[in-house]
Amino acid sequence: MGKVDVRHKGEKKKASRVAVEPGSANKAVNRRVAGKDGAYLTKRILLKAVRDGFKAAAENAMAAQGYVVVGNSDFVYKLFADGSKEVIKAIPRIERPKHIILKP
Repeated sequence: MGKVDVRHKGEKKKASRVAVEPGSANKAVNRRVAGKDGAYLTKRILLKAVRDGFKAAAENAMAAQGYVVVGNSDFVYKLFADGSKEVIKAIPRIERPKHIILKP
């Protein structure tokens, strides 16, 4: 069973700790998702795990294929193990109008 701080609107004192069942739909747990062992998952931890996962997948693909397909704002290209690049396609820029006139 995990513990979560609970604060009410306007409360200035230090919050009391309330026991919460992991996985419960308690509103006090909005920012934390309790797991079976009481651990929680935050956005920062999740983003780090995703970055690490993509990095590991790219390294595995590089080892298996010898290249990975990468995209940025200008091009989609193959990045080879030796560091060389081969452009697959240029991404065209989208020109947006400077002024939008709405007519009734």
